Amino acid sequence: TPTITPGGLSPDLKITKSGSADSVPSGGTLTYTIDVSNIGSAGAGFVRMIDTLPATFTITGFSTTRGTCVMVGPTPGGTLDCDLGSFGTGAGAVATITITGSLTAAADVVVDNTATVDPAGVIAESDETNNTVTISTTMVASMPTPSTNTPTPTITTATITNTPTVTNTPMITNTPTDTPTPTSTPFSVVSPTIVGPTATATPSDGLLGDVDCNGVVDSRDALWVLWLVAQLTAALPCPDVADVNDDGMVDVSDALWILWIEAAFI
Repeated sequence: TPTITPGGLSPDLKITKSGSADSVPSGGTLTYTIDVSNIGSAGAGFVRMIDTLPATFTITGFSTTRGTCVMVGPTPGGTLDCDLGSFGTGAGAVATITITGSLTAAADVVVDNTATVDPAGVIAESDETNNTVTISTTMVASMPTPSTNTPTPTITTATITNTPTVTNTPMITNTPTDTPTPTSTPFSVVSPTIVGPTATATPSDGLLGDVDCNGVVDSRDALWVLWLVAQLTAALPCPDVADVNDDGMVDVSDALWILWIEAAFI
């Protein structure tokens, strides 16, 4: 029997609903949040709300901030039936119901879910049009799960099967007019002119490829080897570590090995 409130005042129950996502992959987690409030001018007693879940929704939990809820029927599917008690008016007259579970359906299928407050119409309200709400969720194709294994890099020692052939001899097109002055290399006293840099051979500290004896194997060592091959210099600062590939000669292939060492290829 509808509840009649004297004095011309009447309750107005309103229900709203949202989903945690507009689209989910099949089997993905989805949370429905339902708000029931009384926006009328009088209180309402024995407020009931039901939510008939989609047939492919497997519920894993539910809660309410007012009253009690029970799950009725089989799952997947079933109906959440909530007795929310008596509602006053104003900001405090709100109940929030949360339903969590997983939704399963084929990709591109739209799944609807409808919740209703006062489904039997026992409360006489000033507005009955805001007692039902429906939201839709679109199923999407499942995304691949990223791998949790970090690939382990494999370091392979390079093997030279053929000696690189130099098809073009580098040409010096411009002769530097100023002598470069690095702070820690022998080039501060050497200018690559037509007669090439000069160096006095000195014993090295044994670092293979460190032909300029500065304690570092880098492209400047390779440049010294190329100067020697091109006869732009008569000697290397540390010739005893210049034969990097141990073939008995100091040539272009040794410069290439030095560049590989600097690039950490070997």
